[in-house]
Amino acid sequence: MEPESVYLERPELLDLPYFWRALFARPLGNSDSFDDATKHFGFRCTNKRPREFVSLAEQRVNLIGDQHVSHFAFLTTPSKWRFGRTFHDCPEDNTISFDIVSPDGKRICMGSDWGHFFLPAFRYSEVEKITGVFRRRKDKAKALLMLLPGIGGDNGIKKRIVPAVLNALTTLDFATKHTEQLAENLVDECFWSVEWNYDRSLGWTNDSNYTFRQTKSAVCCTADELKEIKRFFRSLA
Repeated sequence: MEPESVYLERPELLDLPYFWRALFARPLGNSDSFDDATKHFGFRCTNKRPREFVSLAEQRVNLIGDQHVSHFAFLTTPSKWRFGRTFHDCPEDNTISFDIVSPDGKRICMGSDWGHFFLPAFRYSEVEKITGVFRRRKDKAKALLMLLPGIGGDNGIKKRIVPAVLNALTTLDFATKHTEQLAENLVDECFWSVEWNYDRSLGWTNDSNYTFRQTKSAVCCTADELKEIKRFFRSLA
């Protein structure tokens, strides 16, 4: 039996530069290579994890048995859905998942990065729809950069994504140098080349063998979960 996860809601993580370092470590390289990237792009963070990133929050939780803490960094839409990234601190995993939570508290994992990765999780037009519900530029930027590593589609749309990523990086002031190059690098490294197809009942699915949004895959979401994902996107209209 897998250990139970205790979820901590951590929207404040979106304001920590280290949060973005954690999300971008895979596409930009870890350890020494990330140190080089930190200098080249002028990141406002280092490899050293700040104490407030995890430890202070975990002091609020009394774990029982094999339970472990998962940290959910999220934004809330006007229709009261939450979406974001969850850091799973289970020792053998260290996955960062893409999660949505319905207004009544139902949590669905749409994909995961690091550890055992299952991607892509989103079409770019879906991410555009998500960012479109926010008025504040910082919220739009946070939403796009949070979901960027989970985007997949036709390679031709990458040219549309780069300017939006560049604008988001500038808005959050995460990097201070060579931001155009950084935007191109992130899109190139994060993007998943897949074909999407629409199902009237289940919504959009893709042809990747490593995604939760593929009906022929052994790891696919259940039909009910796919319908819930469809409901999430409809709530954004």
